[in-house]
Amino acid sequence: MKNKFKIITGFNPTDSISDLKGNGINEVYCGYYDNESEKKWPVSFGCINRRGEGVNFLGWDKLVLFSKKAHKQNISVYVTFNSHYYIKEQYKWLTKALKNINNEPSITGIITNDIGLLLLLKKINFKKNITISTLATSFNSNAVNFYKNFGANRIVLDRQLTPNEIIDITSKHPDINFEIFVLSTGGCLFIDGYCSLIHCFEQLKNKTSFAGINKGQKYDITTSGAGCCEVLNCFNAKQFDINNIAKTKNSQFNISKTLGFSCNICMLYQLKDISNISLKIDSRGSNGLGVTNFEMLNQLLYAVNNSKNNNEYIKKAKTILKQCKNIKCNSNICLCGK
Repeated sequence: MKNKFKIITGFNPTDSISDLKGNGINEVYCGYYDNESEKKWPVSFGCINRRGEGVNFLGWDKLVLFSKKAHKQNISVYVTFNSHYYIKEQYKWLTKALKNINNEPSITGIITNDIGLLLLLKKINFKKNITISTLATSFNSNAVNFYKNFGANRIVLDRQLTPNEIIDITSKHPDINFEIFVLSTGGCLFIDGYCSLIHCFEQLKNKTSFAGINKGQKYDITTSGAGCCEVLNCFNAKQFDINNIAKTKNSQFNISKTLGFSCNICMLYQLKDISNISLKIDSRGSNGLGVTNFEMLNQLLYAVNNSKNNNEYIKKAKTILKQCKNIKCNSNICLCGK
């Protein structure tokens, strides 16, 4: 039997649980912060879970109110603590937050990647599920074994893996669940684990704008991922003409070759029989549009189940991409090799 692909999506406070149910979604991930953390580590800097205001729930009570409503609808809720790392001063707040999650029946688990936080989870005897974020750069079986030692039961694989590499890793670890991003809003050539750390538009530091993105100077904190993931993004807008942007006079990058780099839609047919893999929609905050893209994904999955072979599916996938997003797939560096 073909895998139906479990779908996981991000959830913003303004999103609707009914939208989830209407599209057959039974798992979401979200984030929160509170007044205490905001005074010391403003959420706009992304140092709690890499997302800012309007995307995270403000306050523990609001998060729990949502998680209880979701739980009644049989929707699992995971809370993100996926900053690159946490400093010593944050551990008191983190310990309290993690203990609250550990004691809240309506929350299924957390998403993280920081080794120090994983050690803290063991120290407080954390009983909920642990998902290792894509920022952990899990590229092979050795990395999977490493995180299994910390109690991880699910790992989000890096966006840069090919279908064959994904098949190899998942087949070697049938006891672990895996996730891959689809319809990825990143479209970024950089490794997730280094996102926002060492890449930005250095060449544009004297420009005021680029492709509609306001820029100041190097390491401008006003745009997520230093602006890179915003510009190399093929799914933020319903209409997005990559050819025009690639020809922009101010462009110092061959953007047409990078857009859609990690959308992963062409590999779905090859992965359809893997029982321990889920599809994840990156849809929180500036890198996404909330509960969305379901119509396109449903069309793709229908094509997966009704194609005779991989080539037939890929033709259908490209047609769906053009119809739903007005984007012609022209990536010369697609991980699927198509």
